[in-house]
Amino acid sequence: MKNRERFLNTLNFKPVDRLPVIEWANWWNKTIDRWKKEGLPNDLVDSVEIREYFGLDRGRQWWIGTKKPTFPIEKHLYAFYDRPVVPKLKEYGIIPFVDSDGNIEPMVSWFTELGVEGFLPLERRSRIDILRLRRENPGLKMIGGYDKTVMSKGEEEMRAEFERILPVMRQGGTSPRWTIRRLRRYRWKITGPTLGS
Repeated sequence: MKNRERFLNTLNFKPVDRLPVIEWANWWNKTIDRWKKEGLPNDLVDSVEIREYFGLDRGRQWWIGTKKPTFPIEKHLYAFYDRPVVPKLKEYGIIPFVDSDGNIEPMVSWFTELGVEGFLPLERRSRIDILRLRRENPGLKMIGGYDKTVMSKGEEEMRAEFERILPVMRQGGTSPRWTIRRLRRYRWKITGPTLGS
C-alpha cells in the first residue's frame, strides 16, 4: 500500500496494511541543526528526505492562512468567511483540517458544520481526550492525541500512552503525531500494531 493511500484510508476509516508513520509538522531549523550535530547527514535538507531517513512515510503539507491582520482567533475565522476555502479544498480532494494547540472540543460542531473534517495536533496537555472526542464525534478525522510529554520518561510510559490511544487508532480516522526525538529507539510503537490486531 502506498503512503497516500494508507494515510487517506486511515482518515476515511478504511482498512490499511499498517498505521501511517508521519510527523505532520515541519521541523525548526534549530532542531535540524541539533540533529546534524547528533549524526543526521549534512546533505539532508529537504523535509521529505529527513522523514525518509527516520523511516517515516513521505508527505508534504500546505497551510492556508489569511491576508488580514487580526486578533489571532479571527485569522481562523476569516479563512472560513473571507473566501470559500473549505468548499474549494474539497473540490480538489483535500481533507480540510484545523490546527489548534488548544482545546478545540467546544468548537468541533461549529467547524464541522462549515465542512472541516479534522483537527490536529490534539494536544493532550490542553485536556483533549481523543477517546471522548471520538465517542462524541464518530466520523471526526484526527491527527495527534499522543501525549508527547511522556517521550522523555522512557519506554514504559511511552508504551502506556500508546496503549491509551490505540483503541481510537484501530477504529481509523486518526493518526498519531510522533516527535522524532527517540523515534529510532521506539520505532516499534508506530510500525508494530495494525488496525486489525
